Amino acid sequence: MCSRGNRASRAAAALRGAAAMALGVAACGLEPAPAGPPPLPHELQLVAPESRLRFVAIQDDEHAVSGSLRPLSGSLDTAHRTAWIELALATVATGDSERDENIRKHFFDSEKFPSARLVVTAAETIRGPADGSAPPAIGEPLEVDVQAELELRGGRYPIEAELRITREAPGRVRVTTRAPFLLSAEATGLTARFTLLEVVGRIGALSRVVPVEVDLVFEAPAS
Repeated sequence: MCSRGNRASRAAAALRGAAAMALGVAACGLEPAPAGPPPLPHELQLVAPESRLRFVAIQDDEHAVSGSLRPLSGSLDTAHRTAWIELALATVATGDSERDENIRKHFFDSEKFPSARLVVTAAETIRGPADGSAPPAIGEPLEVDVQAELELRGGRYPIEAELRITREAPGRVRVTTRAPFLLSAEATGLTARFTLLEVVGRIGALSRVVPVEVDLVFEAPAS
């Protein structure tokens, strides 16, 4: 009798153990997948002190003159994939105060036209989530080609640019150029301004095509 009772107890224990193991396996299978990165806020604001637009002018086909402009403000709409930045033309800096003054006065005419605006109207993903439904993880770049407009001296000029967007924090991204985009004097109606700058500055011939790069930081507004 005792032998049969022990066997029954052992069998019941084995069944309970098997049931517990099965439940454990099932529970493991039903565990949620690791959470992805949180979505970016729909609106990010430019961090002006950390942002720059840089350009290079070529003089006499051999001398490169580097310069920069400081953005005043800007916004990035992550839902609609559009953006804009406002540039203060009086902030042009090339490392030569006399040259900077000539550019402000005779090229940009910054007293009459104090700012320029760069507006991104469309973006196509080259590398990364195509629809933005899965935002990049922190440190993971997203590569996009954009269509934009430059608003300068009362005119509007189309621009195409290759950009890299890197998420530096949950609510912060950095936008940089993968390759410089080119501003043509002819396309922007500035050929006469280049000529005037050469005459006033008593400098050699300037290239009529200027490579431009951006390094822009956007963050979620403080709540």
